Amino acid sequence: MRLNKLLLPVILVGSLVLPGIAQAKQVRCEYKEEEPSKINRVVPLMRMGIKITIPSNHRAIAKKDGSVELLDSGTYNLVNCLANNPGAKGDALDYYSLIISKSKTSLLNHGLYQSLENNKIISWTIKREGESIFHTVKLRIKSKKGLVEVEQTTLGPITSEAEAKEEIKGLVEIAKHIEII
Repeated sequence: MRLNKLLLPVILVGSLVLPGIAQAKQVRCEYKEEEPSKINRVVPLMRMGIKITIPSNHRAIAKKDGSVELLDSGTYNLVNCLANNPGAKGDALDYYSLIISKSKTSLLNHGLYQSLENNKIISWTIKREGESIFHTVKLRIKSKKGLVEVEQTTLGPITSEAEAKEEIKGLVEIAKHIEII
C-alpha cells in the first residue's frame, strides 16, 4: 500500500512532464558566414604580448587551453548555439578561423621558411605518414611574453606544396596586422 502511494505521484508527474519532453522542438542552429567588415578594431592579447587588428564584426574567443580563436560573428553564433543546445542540429563545423596560442617550441627559427620583420617568421614543417605527406604552416612571433603562433584553420590537412604556399601568403598578410606590445 505504501509503495502505491509513492508510485502514484511519480506516475502523475511523468504523465504531465513527459509528453512535453517528447514534443520538444528540435533546435536547428544555422548561420551565414559574414564578410569581414571594412571597419577594424584592435584586440590586445596581453597574455600573448601582442595586439591584432581584426574586422569589427569578428570575435575573439578565449579557449580553455589558453589559446584565442578569431572568427566571424555568423560562425560564432553557430558555435554558441550548438554549445548552448546539446543535441542541436547545425551545419557542418568546417569554418575559417585563426588560432593564436603559445608556442610549444622554444626556438623562434624552428622550421624557418621565411623571416618577416619585427621578430616574426613563417614556419613550414613537413611530416610523412606512410604514403601521405602533411604540411604545417604557422606564423611565429617572439614577444616579451614568449613565442606565439598563429594558424589558420583549414578544411582538412594541407597535403600539397601549392596549398602550403597559399597558407603562407595568408599568414604573411596576417602578420601585417599584428603588433608586439
